[in-house]
Amino acid sequence: SVCPIGPGGSIPGGTVFGGRWIPPDGKGGGEYFADKWNFAQCNCTSYAANRINMNGIAFNNSSFGQHWGNGEHWATAAQAADIPVDESPAAGSIAQWNVDEIDGGHGHVAYVEHVSKNTDGSVRSIVISEYNMTLYSYTDPLPTLKPGDAHYPPRFIHFEQLRVNGNIGWFPP
Repeated sequence: SVCPIGPGGSIPGGTVFGGRWIPPDGKGGGEYFADKWNFAQCNCTSYAANRINMNGIAFNNSSFGQHWGNGEHWATAAQAADIPVDESPAAGSIAQWNVDEIDGGHGHVAYVEHVSKNTDGSVRSIVISEYNMTLYSYTDPLPTLKPGDAHYPPRFIHFEQLRVNGNIGWFPP
């Protein structure tokens, strides 16, 4: 089956709510089938790859000469590919957690939909969309996270900076 992208869809044994795929057990994971980007279908990496591609950047599990693998590998792969990684969120960036930062598993990645800032320019909150993050209630449409929250992303990968004047600034090999 194909994992639907975005809110409101459904697949056998799971549903999509607020941009997040809810597996049958409600805990994430399940059977693994490669998607068209060569990530495990219906996992966080598949969702993030889709959103990067939707932004006009050709991206798959071997883009930029790197193996992106699980969420825990994405920051290292991005740095090796000279894609900026820092602690500052931006709409269109990818939030990234390592294994020890997200209660086990294989790390996590999510797409940053929106960043709200305080009048002094500091981050007030971010809104993310993703698959399989079980830290939040699936009755909430999209998670809103604030700096200092227990599971606020420690880093952001700036694929959105690869776009220059509406054009892709660098193509993957």
